[in-house]
Amino acid sequence: MLNDPKQLTPIVQKVITTLYGDKVKDITIRIVERFTMKPDFWDVAVDFKDDKKQYTVDLEINANDGKVVSARQIITWELK
Repeated sequence: MLNDPKQLTPIVQKVITTLYGDKVKDITIRIVERFTMKPDFWDVAVDFKDDKKQYTVDLEINANDGKVVSARQIITWELK
């Protein structure tokens, strides 16, 4: 059971690296909240970048087993 938001860090880093590759950097968990309607799930907003873009991704993580149920890219910015 994942009761502490700090327990999410290695899960988030692994998911982002798996989805976006080894070139991602500056992975930052911006928002961590429990879903009101689904208290067994964490809603996690993550910012990170690669060589060309900056991203914000929203992850839904099951608090019971740490599995990611949903991942969606929210915003992408071109880096200059």
